[in-house]
Amino acid sequence: MNIRSKQLLIIALLALLPIGGMWAQSARIQRSAAFERKEVMKYKVSFKWGLLRGKLANITLTSGSASGGQYFSQLTLRTTGMAETFYPMRDTLETLYGANKLPRRFEKRINDDGYRAQDVITFTYNGDQVRAQSKQRVNGNLEIDTTLYLSSANAEVIDMLSTLMLLRTYDFVNTDNVAPVRVYIPLGADKHLVEYVYDGVERIQMPDGTKRQAMKININVNDKNFKKKRNSVTAWITRDKEQVPVKVVSEISIGSAVIDLVSYTKR
Repeated sequence: MNIRSKQLLIIALLALLPIGGMWAQSARIQRSAAFERKEVMKYKVSFKWGLLRGKLANITLTSGSASGGQYFSQLTLRTTGMAETFYPMRDTLETLYGANKLPRRFEKRINDDGYRAQDVITFTYNGDQVRAQSKQRVNGNLEIDTTLYLSSANAEVIDMLSTLMLLRTYDFVNTDNVAPVRVYIPLGADKHLVEYVYDGVERIQMPDGTKRQAMKININVNDKNFKKKRNSVTAWITRDKEQVPVKVVSEISIGSAVIDLVSYTKR
C-alpha cells in the first residue's frame, strides 16, 4: 500500500474516516454539531484488500474545547487482528480550531509498518483567501515544505480531519432541495476537490440495535485512486441535532472499507 493510497484511504475513513462567498459568510464548518459538547466516538473498520478480509482497525474520535476558547479534534487509528500482523498502523490526526471554529493547525503522525511520517498544515485567513502551509517529515527528514493559496469563494478549505466536522453541518429538519457542498483538502503539495451530495433519508441500525433515521450523503472524490469519481464514498449520519456519523462505505483502487459506529458518548 503506497503512501498516496494510504492518504486517500484515510480520507475515505474520515468521510464518516467526508461542508462559497467569504469565510465569514459561508464557513459552514462553524455550524458543526461537534462543537457543541465533548464527545467520544468509537468505530470498527472492516476492509477487503485482495484475499485479505475482515476487521482492519479501531478508530477513536474525540472532540471538545481547548484553552483560550479554542476547540480540538483528535482521531486515532490502530490496526487489529490479521491486519496488525500484515501491516500494523498507528495513526494519529489532530486539528486545533480557533475561537471562530475555523481550523488553525492540523497534524498527522503515522507509524505504519516501520514507516514514520509527520505532516503539519497551518491555516491563515484573509477574507476569502486561505493560506495552507504544509510540511512533511519522513523518518526525520524534511520531504515537503510548500504553501498553497486557495480561495474559499467556491469551496470550503479544510484539512483531512475536519471532513468529519463538516459532514455534521446539515439542516436535519429541512432536507428538501439540499445543494451539493464543495471542499478543497490540501495534501502535501496537492489539493483534492471533494463534493458532498445529500441523497435522502434512510433507516439505519444503531449500535444498541435500535433503528433511527439517518441522512445519506454521497461523496465524490476526483482522484484516480478511487474506483469511481461519483459516489466514491457513502456516509450515513443521524437525522438529529447531534448528527452522529453511523456508517461509511467506500471503494478505492486498493480495496473497499466499511466503517461502523460502535459507541458514542457525550459530556
